[in-house]
Amino acid sequence: MNRILIVFLATTFLISCKGEQKEATATNKPEVKMYRLDGGTIMVNNLQIFSQGDLYKGETKQFANSYFIIEHPKGKLVWDTGLPNNLVGKEPLTSPDGNFTVSRKVTSGNQLRLLGLAPSDIDFLALSHTHFDHTGGASVFKDATWLVQEKEYVHVRNEENQIKNPDQYNAIKNLNKIRIINGDYDVFGDGTVVIKSMPGHTPGHCALFVDLASGPVLLSGDLYHFDENRDNKGIPSFNTSIEETKESFEAFEAFAKAKNAKIILQHELDDFSQTIKGEFIYLEDAAVFKGDNFIYGVKIDEKMRELAEQVTSKQRDQYDMVPVTINGSINPKPEGTEGWDEIITIKEILEIKEPTNEGSIKIEGDQASN
Repeated sequence: MNRILIVFLATTFLISCKGEQKEATATNKPEVKMYRLDGGTIMVNNLQIFSQGDLYKGETKQFANSYFIIEHPKGKLVWDTGLPNNLVGKEPLTSPDGNFTVSRKVTSGNQLRLLGLAPSDIDFLALSHTHFDHTGGASVFKDATWLVQEKEYVHVRNEENQIKNPDQYNAIKNLNKIRIINGDYDVFGDGTVVIKSMPGHTPGHCALFVDLASGPVLLSGDLYHFDENRDNKGIPSFNTSIEETKESFEAFEAFAKAKNAKIILQHELDDFSQTIKGEFIYLEDAAVFKGDNFIYGVKIDEKMRELAEQVTSKQRDQYDMVPVTINGSINPKPEGTEGWDEIITIKEILEIKEPTNEGSIKIEGDQASN
């Protein structure tokens, strides 16, 4: 009887320990953050090239061009880099074939400053693939380790491609810290940030899985370009392999379903917002968002009022500006209106912090309504 009791207690103890271990593992999951940045604007003048036939004949479409910073306790990863930085300050440029008109308002370096970062803070660079609209800021991160599929590396550096697509090669030729990978790659070794091999658009095309505290997400790269493109499984005429693309469609959707991951299409304009860190205040029916080297007005709407209500508890007085991180869009102020030249529309509130004791930013009422 005693022996049975001892075995029972021992078994119960082991089960309890296993349960505690699982709970501890979940509790100790590293905090991963993701920031979304604006890599420029692409007007597709001939949408038909995004299918194998006449599906989009005569249509045009404006694309967003998102890229991302992933912040992990073990390091920071930049995923894609947007259009070439040398487009900033220039009129929109149309490609020789007339298919695309592209522009970029802010360089990669200045975009990082919106997050309080510098290129030297980035440990890893990963590109979904090596087309010009994803590699344009790559050289800014030359001190980071480039994580690249072997097939993509061989493809972009081969002599034929250097002659045919010199901009693709020139964008990556000065990247010297290189780690060649084959297939899926767990960046930090804990399953929270995983490069997923999804070839077909190019030989080494990839997607990126990120397990955030708010829920897992899957960044598409250029497997899909816009919502309708995903719905009808359209394959661009310039993909390197139709068969591999079809296989990647299936693998991508199955993985997203298994992980219950939110899918983000990097070129979908309707889904676009960028991440901005700064100091926020709402005062006398005006709202301001200020950083080290920028200041914007904020659109007065329901999301802004939600943020204003949340920061109230952090303020020590009514003129205290509170550090926040948001996802939003930046647009010129409507014509004929007064105020700041550019206005932020808040789409998502990511983080609110206590004002610091040193150098706390305050703003007077007349400044808020400028």
